[in-house]
Amino acid sequence: STEFPTPSRLDFSTSDPAVAWSERLCRALLPVARAGSPPSLDAHDLDGSRQRFHTYLHDHVNALNAALTDIAAAGPAPVDNGPQADQVLVTTLSTLRDALAAFGAPLGEAFQLHDDLIGAFGDPNVTGKDADGDLREGKQTLLVALARKAATREQRATLDELLGAEDLTPVGAERLRAVLRDTGAVDEVRDTISSLLAQARAVLDTGVIPSGPAAAFVSLAADVVPI
Repeated sequence: STEFPTPSRLDFSTSDPAVAWSERLCRALLPVARAGSPPSLDAHDLDGSRQRFHTYLHDHVNALNAALTDIAAAGPAPVDNGPQADQVLVTTLSTLRDALAAFGAPLGEAFQLHDDLIGAFGDPNVTGKDADGDLREGKQTLLVALARKAATREQRATLDELLGAEDLTPVGAERLRAVLRDTGAVDEVRDTISSLLAQARAVLDTGVIPSGPAAAFVSLAADVVPI
């Protein structure tokens, strides 16, 4: 049977400049194709989901940067209108890289804030995490910072007494949650998440990211909702 060459096995031994340039282009773009589809969000493993998402974006953006470097080193295609074609390719890849970065930044922050909310209010039967773990650990999240900023003297005393207490009881944890709610910190974090998701969706609305990955990104973003 006939075996066709794959991009990973191409070489530059051909004497045809156009073919050699095409081979080099295929090699440059291969890592971008291998970046695959964005990961799904696992409600039972938010930390892992967030890390996989960041890894996906990091690898994809790096692959695009490497491709742009290789394309620049290869020079314009040795064909009619080669410089113009090269510029179109570079602009397309650069725009895609920038769109992925612009989408990932607010969505990644939304993941973190959502995780902070779950750490204080999440259902352990869903998240698989200790319901009071973050409060007992005394994590200094935006949620806590906003609560401290708006707290009354009594509420601040409750935070100082109970947040990070190794012997925190369920009753003490509920007192802390009451402070987080009553200071408006929870609502403010929810509003921030909604704003970040709107920023991420606005990037998708530009149509720069292809429809397949865009649909997966929209689904991913839809999973990151305030509890």
